[in-house]
Amino acid sequence: MPSIESPLSEDHPRGWWVMAGVALSNFTLFGLTYSWGLYQQAYLAGPYQSQSYFSLSLIGSITMSITFGGGLIVGPTVRRIGCRWPLLLGSILTTLAPLVTSFASELWHLYLTQGVLLGLGATLIFFSTSHLPAQWFKKRQGIASGLSLAGSSLGSILYMIITRIMIDQLGTAWSLRITSAAALILLSLSWFLIRERVGPSPHPSSLWSSLLDWRLFRKPTIALLFLMSLIYTTAYMIPFFFLPAYAVFIGLTPSQGTLITMAYILANGIGRVLLGWIADRPKASVSATMLISSSLAGVVSLCIWPFAHLPPLPLLLIVFCILHGVLQSAFVTLLPLMAAAQVPEEDIPSAIGLVLGGQLPGDLVGPAIFGALLDSTSPNLSYFPAQMFAGSMTLAGAFLLIPIRILSSCSKKKSQYTLDEMDVEK
Repeated sequence: MPSIESPLSEDHPRGWWVMAGVALSNFTLFGLTYSWGLYQQAYLAGPYQSQSYFSLSLIGSITMSITFGGGLIVGPTVRRIGCRWPLLLGSILTTLAPLVTSFASELWHLYLTQGVLLGLGATLIFFSTSHLPAQWFKKRQGIASGLSLAGSSLGSILYMIITRIMIDQLGTAWSLRITSAAALILLSLSWFLIRERVGPSPHPSSLWSSLLDWRLFRKPTIALLFLMSLIYTTAYMIPFFFLPAYAVFIGLTPSQGTLITMAYILANGIGRVLLGWIADRPKASVSATMLISSSLAGVVSLCIWPFAHLPPLPLLLIVFCILHGVLQSAFVTLLPLMAAAQVPEEDIPSAIGLVLGGQLPGDLVGPAIFGALLDSTSPNLSYFPAQMFAGSMTLAGAFLLIPIRILSSCSKKKSQYTLDEMDVEK
């Protein structure tokens, strides 16, 4: 087996063990965050039934905005001190969050625990590991990233199955306590498996300036990827959070709504591996795969989801879940690789953190706007305005990939031209 110091241009066999650890952390992290829709539905039907869609959906928005927005700080921090200590702290907070939430009795308690505390733990875990596929693999980056992120879909499905049963049989409090215990076991194993191939790279500037590495914005492609991330994520989490409630709205049972959401998550997991594999093909590319997939996701959202209430139920809803789930997965699988391709090796954690940090405002306002649009149609509740919002934002974000591809292509041609000139001079 090659040593860990083998050339970074080579794939390293040990990387597959690291990817297993990343998959385990994603399994736990996204299992907890994506199952929020079930808790939201249970809260609306039980102790918080007097609350609006907006006020409860804001909890999930807070979680996801901190999860991805925290990359602005966590990414550069990982570059400075390495991933091990941020990963350990994130594992502790993620384990504590559902345990503390189980004792909540007021809405603001949920904001602080299931929103802020879980988000802080999640961002520390995610951005301690998101750069590792690019470190350990070169030829198989797409498939490695897809497999490590597929753990999030598998975790979401299993967590949803178990959470649905536990909420029905034991209630939300004990469901949260049991998932906390499971998180402790899984994240401990993940921590022992995960290692970096490239050690910390202390930044010569001050701690404050290195934590917010804005110099990367000088690259137009990084700035555009940040903007694309911001716009696209206003819609990204909406199906995960609202499909359980939407299924009940069109006449399905809560259990059927859980199965529908699981189908969406399963399709999303398959898409992460499939699109990662496609992006690795010689005749394909990461940016082209992401542009096509993200654009089609917007089309599906606009053209199929608004009609998913039509008979025979739930045929069109299942079609939407499969198509949109697969196509939407390109965003989480390929965006970190696109960011990594724009910068030198030592800047990869900072670049990924900065680009995915664009999700902070998107994840914060997106589901909340969707919930507010639902509330605006009360008492004759209609999902149509909210569905139009989600599809439009998906397309708007996807179209920003066009100038990014053009700029990246021009940059590569310029670099090749410079290399050719140097060869001639020699």
